[in-house]
Amino acid sequence: MKTFKTYRQQLSILRNRGMVVSKNGLPMRVLENENYYKIINGYKDLFIDKSAPIEKFKNGTNFDEIKALFDFDRKIRLIFLEPILLIEAKLKSSIAYEFSHVNGHDNYLKKSSFNDLKQTGATESNRSNRTNDISALIAHIQSEISNACLRKDYIKHDLHEYGYLPLWVLINSLSLGTVSKFYHLMKDYERIKVAKRFNIHNNELEQAIKVLGAIRNITAHEERLYNIRLKHGYEIPDTPEHLRLQIKKVNGKYVSGKSDLFAVVIILKRLLPKSDFQRFSRNLKKEIDVIMNRIPSLTRSQFLETMGFASNWEEL
Repeated sequence: MKTFKTYRQQLSILRNRGMVVSKNGLPMRVLENENYYKIINGYKDLFIDKSAPIEKFKNGTNFDEIKALFDFDRKIRLIFLEPILLIEAKLKSSIAYEFSHVNGHDNYLKKSSFNDLKQTGATESNRSNRTNDISALIAHIQSEISNACLRKDYIKHDLHEYGYLPLWVLINSLSLGTVSKFYHLMKDYERIKVAKRFNIHNNELEQAIKVLGAIRNITAHEERLYNIRLKHGYEIPDTPEHLRLQIKKVNGKYVSGKSDLFAVVIILKRLLPKSDFQRFSRNLKKEIDVIMNRIPSLTRSQFLETMGFASNWEEL
């Protein structure tokens, strides 16, 4: 049974498991301001003695080190969020323009405006599934419009004034997850035009959007990011960057840069203007340098491997 524990009892548990916990009051204030489960359970893995029969921290593990890792993760969530928002803005603008250019200003609620696979030779089952996906997307957009009317005056104004809501007005109210589904269901030539704005193939862009949507949710909900391993279906395709960076392969598959945090870095490298990526890279390097000074018990290569990064990632 997990029973309630006071802050003092929580710190006592950590000391009994071998952690060095200062008695100067700082650890107590950390637990008061944050949450034991979020800090300790979320960031203890690097400090656990895997050879011990019961959960025990490595010799010399200090509470300050786990707090440092927690702080690092919070900072890099913001560092990753900024470029994701830049890409999201460009993506939404591009989709609204290309879709509306072909389908008009009020056709995003019509099934015929999307790719129903009828001209592709797809099986009847796949066509049926696609029709269901299109219907579900349209229903979801209608729901989001209703919700947006309650929260955003400019949307309510356009609906009342004109009787419809142009996609270029609505698009900013759609989540990145919804935009990802919208892009997936667009007709191929529209998808290609959007992808050309990012200088990549439309299928690669679709997967990139899917991954960035997942990362955006992680940053919004303050979930652990630094050692993320995305679930099956979120792996990014092999890119020229994988080959150029000479990432190691095992059984024909790259060992990093596919579903980890470094995969997100590769996406940003592929989609961002050079100057924006360089600024992001500098900010990330700075925080890695800081955390390495605050966690002396870990080597730089050990920590970078946990993140999915090569030890010489900056040079590469």
